[in-house]
Amino acid sequence: MQVDQAGDIGVHVGSASTGVKVDSASGIGVAVGSAPRGVHVASASLAGVQVDQSDLGVFVANARNGFLAQTARENGVQVNSAVNGMRVLSATGNGVQVDSAGVGVWVDSTTGGGIFVRSAGTVGLQVQSALNGVQVDNATGIGVAVGSAANGVVVNAATSWAGFFNGPVSAKTCTGCALAAFGINTGAAALAPGDIVAIQGTRPGGTTGQPMLMEVDQVTQAGAPVVGVVYGRGELVTNVGTDGKTTTQLVPREGAAKPGDYVHIVIYGPAQVKASALGKTIAVGDKLAVDSSGAARGLKTVEVSGVQLAESAPTIGMAMESQAASKNGLIWVLVNPK
Repeated sequence: MQVDQAGDIGVHVGSASTGVKVDSASGIGVAVGSAPRGVHVASASLAGVQVDQSDLGVFVANARNGFLAQTARENGVQVNSAVNGMRVLSATGNGVQVDSAGVGVWVDSTTGGGIFVRSAGTVGLQVQSALNGVQVDNATGIGVAVGSAANGVVVNAATSWAGFFNGPVSAKTCTGCALAAFGINTGAAALAPGDIVAIQGTRPGGTTGQPMLMEVDQVTQAGAPVVGVVYGRGELVTNVGTDGKTTTQLVPREGAAKPGDYVHIVIYGPAQVKASALGKTIAVGDKLAVDSSGAARGLKTVEVSGVQLAESAPTIGMAMESQAASKNGLIWVLVNPK
């Protein structure tokens, strides 16, 4: 069946067990040259379009939307078995776009690639709104592979994690990253971002990827076992997966952690730290200790036999900017407690 041009609808099936069925075609199963709707199936109890054997299952030469699933009760596109579940050779806009669906694109099994986009002008795969943008339940090789791209994976905004891995992660480099951990504020006062904290003990984590939590309090005396700097607070978030399993995990949030709250702590890397106004002025490169107010201060030096020696006090890290550059009493420090 070939429709070269149709004013409204190329092929319209009101109701049928099988909307359009092509048992065998050496060339094109169904071809629509130009139409507002290439193939429109209002209701089909079995298959809207079914092609048993052909070179091209469904071929659209020219259409505003090659394949459009406005609303899918279960799956926008489902491919049970194929060398390539869905293949887009070239798209100036979006290779595959699903506006709304229970599952955007679901591939049960493929021997090649689940979704393969050779070239896309802007976005290879875009999910506007979905419970899970991309979900891989089981992969013997690589769940999601990006061969070459300006940006492999970009997450502009996430309410919990930009990326969550329930297992080890391997990477060559991490630019501007800081290592962080979660703890519990066991002190009597709130812990604000920039506060230096000392470890008081540990307790079981009880959440996904968090087997242990540190018990911490603000440093108030020299020589305390400094563990890191407060970055913010933590919050418990519960997620229900498509398999029905419920997981609970800690996610970082901005703001202070009240007594008894979860606290997000930078234990290594760049972070803003409260700087002390006591003693000598902090300069770039200074090794920092903690003063009686609980803020970072420069190490004191003593002269022994004409040699200047730094005091042997526990340090929080190294100043990356001078105290004169501080904003709201905070300066950037390369945190590295010793």
